[in-house]
Amino acid sequence: MKFNLYCIESKEYPFKQSTIKKTWKLFSKQEEDVSLFNSTKINDGQYHVVFQLSDEHVSKTKKGGVELTVPFSQYVNAFLIGGIFFLENNNSNYTGLIIDFIEKEYDLKPIPFNINNQSILSLLNATKAYIKKLELTNEEEEEDFEYSGIPFEELKELVDAKTITFVNFLYGNVFISVNKLNGALSINTKDEEELLKILGETTSAISVN
Repeated sequence: MKFNLYCIESKEYPFKQSTIKKTWKLFSKQEEDVSLFNSTKINDGQYHVVFQLSDEHVSKTKKGGVELTVPFSQYVNAFLIGGIFFLENNNSNYTGLIIDFIEKEYDLKPIPFNINNQSILSLLNATKAYIKKLELTNEEEEEDFEYSGIPFEELKELVDAKTITFVNFLYGNVFISVNKLNGALSINTKDEEELLKILGETTSAISVN
């Protein structure tokens, strides 16, 4: 799964299940673009949230050009762990709609998490990762560098004058990648407990910065 990371400041857990605002009708598009579908407390400080988006498949006939629309619902996962909000990103338009919904519905301002060298180094150190691929850039000299299988101690010496733009590493049996350019964290696992463990450890690692 691929996530965008945000910081959310709230004294209480904000995504509490609310009553249905609109009458549900079969095969009709909901009036709201986004709604809260489900909210579950997993452990203390760990919550799973599911958002529902109302959308339509749109197509046209070959000769008549008649537009056909078929309503459908898209479900997007999110996790709130210790103030870090992991929002599943399978479509940038959906992500934008969900952020707008959170701002209006809950009066919150999700702030994109600043993925920087220190947060990436903290994550790599906490997971004792094997670094498969690393991409760096020297913005002043406009040079790009790529490394493979580099030890963590050697990496710390390289990043003093360079910016980490991408890293792909192995944690246990799971490949994880961090992309600074699009602010994405990708975790290659379908195991729910393993996913939650990695998200928890990610939160612990990056929250110290």
